[in-house]
Amino acid sequence: MVSYFNWIYNLYTLELQVVVVLYKCFVMYIYHSYNKAEASTLLPVLQSIWFIPHVLSYMLSYSLLLLSTIVGYYQFYRHRKGENIKDFYVIMNNLISLGIIFLTVGLLIGMQWANEAWGSFWSWDIKEIWALITLLTYLFIDYMHIITW
Repeated sequence: MVSYFNWIYNLYTLELQVVVVLYKCFVMYIYHSYNKAEASTLLPVLQSIWFIPHVLSYMLSYSLLLLSTIVGYYQFYRHRKGENIKDFYVIMNNLISLGIIFLTVGLLIGMQWANEAWGSFWSWDIKEIWALITLLTYLFIDYMHIITW
């Protein structure tokens, strides 16, 4: 994924590499902690196969959306100084699009996990509602970027 951004835009994106490294560390931590003997003491709901991909996709999506926010603030700062910001605009839009994809995947996996654990796909829990509001907000932002181009 990092080489894709470097190849297309010829930019060295240290922030994206940090997100990828943190994601890999998080996956390794979850994998090793899940395979320990203490993992059997978890609640049965948390021992589902859907739990880890759900959490990982949400964490990756929130990291990408946070990174797009940081790029947006940096873009705003450079715009106020009168510098060219077109390259950062493209990076910010790509980060938002990737974040939306992982947020949608996390929501769908979470719905499957909820169906397996509690017997219904949607229970109008506050976390579910705010995850949906977050997804709809970023979909609106992405839609506004598409129609203004």
